[in-house]
Amino acid sequence: MKEWLAQVLPNFPVYAHMLGNFSVRIDGDTASSRVICFNPMVLAGDKHQVRFCGLLWYDDEFVRTPEGWRMTRRVESKVFQKVM
Repeated sequence: MKEWLAQVLPNFPVYAHMLGNFSVRIDGDTASSRVICFNPMVLAGDKHQVRFCGLLWYDDEFVRTPEGWRMTRRVESKVFQKVM
């Protein structure tokens, strides 16, 4: 994921990744969460266009390790994408 982000993020001079409404459920040494996401991104170029990406949810799973909690799975459910 880090390598992919390093390749694609330079294509967007301005971006934000806004998360909210966190819901976390812990069951011993495992946990799951659900969070809503909105991701506006300015497209490179002279047109000053913005890509709005609405992800309804990130559904995540975690496991507790000796080093702390680690994410083991992330599924995103997209709702809309619009370039303006």
